[in-house]
Amino acid sequence: MTKQTLSAIENLAAANTRVVESYNAAAKTFAAAYCKGVQGALARIAARQNAFRAHQPSVLSDAARDQWLQTGAKWSDMVLQRLEAGTNTAVTVFDRVAVAATSGIDAATQRAVMIDSPAVRQFVNGVVSLQLPVAELSAKLADKVAAGAQRVEERAEAFVAKAEQAEAEVTDVVAKPVRSAKRPAARRGARKAA
Repeated sequence: MTKQTLSAIENLAAANTRVVESYNAAAKTFAAAYCKGVQGALARIAARQNAFRAHQPSVLSDAARDQWLQTGAKWSDMVLQRLEAGTNTAVTVFDRVAVAATSGIDAATQRAVMIDSPAVRQFVNGVVSLQLPVAELSAKLADKVAAGAQRVEERAEAFVAKAEQAEAEVTDVVAKPVRSAKRPAARRGARKAA
């Protein structure tokens, strides 16, 4: 094959490999962002439960309320553990698919380079001339998707930080003893007179 044909085949293979790698990175980033988003939502739920405990009277005893909150925390931990396990499994699958795809691209490139005949060279040049612009456009699009996934993950991290901060603030309020306010004697007398 000519140097021009070999260069064109390698450029096409490189663009397709870049597409696969960018989409793989984007998929893993979206999975991590989803995991962080759920973590933030669970932290926000815990903060609301603690706030409810601090500000609302309840028919439950303090021990029953504490047990209810502990059960909620255990449930949240279980959900997070399963979510992290599922995310890790998904990331492993994403990596395996990416390795298989890039291996296929490499194998096809090697086979195309080994065949040397004028008819095949002309066919390969035609395919490459049609596919290279599409592959380059796909690579640019994949890079933009990966960058967008990174922004989504950053927003998820900010959400988690904000939710955990809210949970910590509420936990500090709950940890302080709540003093019951006594009514002035004048009010009690006014209600009896009415």
